[in-house]
Amino acid sequence: MKALKVDATSEELLDAGSTLWRKAETVAIHMFPAPLGMVEERSPFLALNKDHGAIETMKGSAIHNTKALAVRISWEVSTVKDRLDDLDDFVDAVGVMFPLDEDALAMTMGSKDALTNVWYWKANHTEPYDVLSKGFGSTERRPGSSSKLAVVAKRRGNIWDVIFTRPFQVDGGAEFAGFAPGETTGIAFAAWAGANNERSGMKSISGEFSELVIGV
Repeated sequence: MKALKVDATSEELLDAGSTLWRKAETVAIHMFPAPLGMVEERSPFLALNKDHGAIETMKGSAIHNTKALAVRISWEVSTVKDRLDDLDDFVDAVGVMFPLDEDALAMTMGSKDALTNVWYWKANHTEPYDVLSKGFGSTERRPGSSSKLAVVAKRRGNIWDVIFTRPFQVDGGAEFAGFAPGETTGIAFAAWAGANNERSGMKSISGEFSELVIGV
């Protein structure tokens, strides 16, 4: 995926109707059920689940204005879940992951020695989370305001359209992904179908990190 350089304010990066997004490269993101066997040591019950992974494909694109990066994801669900009606309800959600260390693995959400950073949105929350992950069961959800991470989520029928944007650099940057024009980093995706009772490790994932090129 390539993040196209555009002439726009950070607020305009969040405008899904802007012509800026029509210029961006859109890629198909093939998803598959997260292999829960890897979490058996931490959660034997979770590892037995075989009914997750309802979301099989998404579309992704990215743009930037040399100061902030915006990542856009769209996908379709069979049934929209954007609120909790009962204690055993779950909502639609999506995450975008970046490596903080060269050896970080997306499949394991990083490790204690190779961290990852996740931009995370849930359909019943207006604010996103900026997550620090050290592997399965070792995540720290930080409010989006901690890094000026912003999100706009819109829905057309059963199709979600979510745009994240965040400044290239953040104070205390070692625990936040950093970006710069001309650089290449990794990117990976995850999605949860609330109607399929997906939560935690029960999700669809895109696999290991693929390249995200920050255009010049």
